Amino acid sequence: MRKTVKAGLLLNIVLMLTGLSFGQVRLSGYIKDTHSDESIPFASIQFKNSGIGKLSDSSGNFHFNLSHWPSDTLIITYAGFEEKLIPLDTSLHEINLTVSMIRGKPTSEVIVRGKINRGLLLWRRIVKNKPINDRRVFDNFGYELYNKLEIDLNKINKQKLQKGIFPPKAFKFILNNIDSVSEDHPFLPVYITETISNYYYQSAPKKFLENMQANKTIGVKNESFSKLLGGMYQNINVYKNFIPVFDLNFVSPISENGDNYYNYKVPDTQFVAGKRFFHFVFYPKRKGGNTFQGDAWIADSTYAVQKMNLMISPGANVNFVEKLSLVQE
Repeated sequence: MRKTVKAGLLLNIVLMLTGLSFGQVRLSGYIKDTHSDESIPFASIQFKNSGIGKLSDSSGNFHFNLSHWPSDTLIITYAGFEEKLIPLDTSLHEINLTVSMIRGKPTSEVIVRGKINRGLLLWRRIVKNKPINDRRVFDNFGYELYNKLEIDLNKINKQKLQKGIFPPKAFKFILNNIDSVSEDHPFLPVYITETISNYYYQSAPKKFLENMQANKTIGVKNESFSKLLGGMYQNINVYKNFIPVFDLNFVSPISENGDNYYNYKVPDTQFVAGKRFFHFVFYPKRKGGNTFQGDAWIADSTYAVQKMNLMISPGANVNFVEKLSLVQE
């Protein structure tokens, strides 16, 4: 009789533990930049219309273990990026997400008024220290250089395209693979080139050498494309006042008169390998100019650029170019 009672108690405990396990829901994910594929650390993740939320870790990952779903919508925000609303299937017990954030003006903007503009103050310190941080002051230096360029045709009309640069028979397989899902308008990749090289520089006497390690080119051989690509094979230096893009000069965010063209913000700081970095966000004051939008990580005390992400701002006057992203680290 006693054995029967013990067995019954044990069975009840197992059922209770099993019930707790089935009552939990789990949400995990990874947040990245759409254009650079880099992780986004310390982004804000919150369930809509609830007080439940947290920040992503330094690698862009986040995890929730909850007794129930607080909401069927997840809101992700980060300075310099558009707000992201993600619907959740609350019938599931476990959800894993990969969230791609798009740079641009956020849907909701908080204006903080104060006597000190931290972004403008940081910009001044970066400019002041440019003479000692610019790599051109070194006697010699070297680095690995990676270039990737893709040319797409958008708003595709098959009938007109077959009468143009593509022979109907030879490129029939290309015309049948137009991407109509990943963008607002159908587009057709027609040219992709990737290059990895080692670049070396010496100041006295002035010499430079670029050793090509690997190169791959896929697409249409066309003289117009070759002329267009001629301005892209350049080594970009963000410390210069102007950065060339397709033979046009764009104002660098850390130009000596950059405050005439850009607004600056410092939303947060981060420690990497025990060193402190400022998150430096910039966007143009006016539309239509040759300017960038993006962000950078600036080293504390030295005010050197550790990494910078650049995108041409909306309305920039670059023929045939709709999107362009530059990452220098």
